[in-house]
Amino acid sequence: MELLTITSQEGRLSEREERIPDLFPETSKERPHKFSDKDCVFVTARVHPGETQGSHMLNGLLAFLMKEYDILDENRIEEMRWHSRRGAGLCSKSSPC
Repeated sequence: MELLTITSQEGRLSEREERIPDLFPETSKERPHKFSDKDCVFVTARVHPGETQGSHMLNGLLAFLMKEYDILDENRIEEMRWHSRRGAGLCSKSSPC
């Protein structure tokens, strides 16, 4: 299982996450820091063999999340809304995004 965490340093505490027995067996590496009041989103893709579109979706999502941006950038917020509406099939010739 591969795990990727994308986060800012806001709300980072000095204490570390507890080690989960048998899940992260490598004890030579420190566990991640704990954060106060931070939301978590779990994304999974290509759960079953042959689900190629899941790979494309995940690659696009990661590229989008890794862009540098100002968190209050209205253009970026509108871009996220546009992709959400488009992905949900809410765009058409008569009702463009």
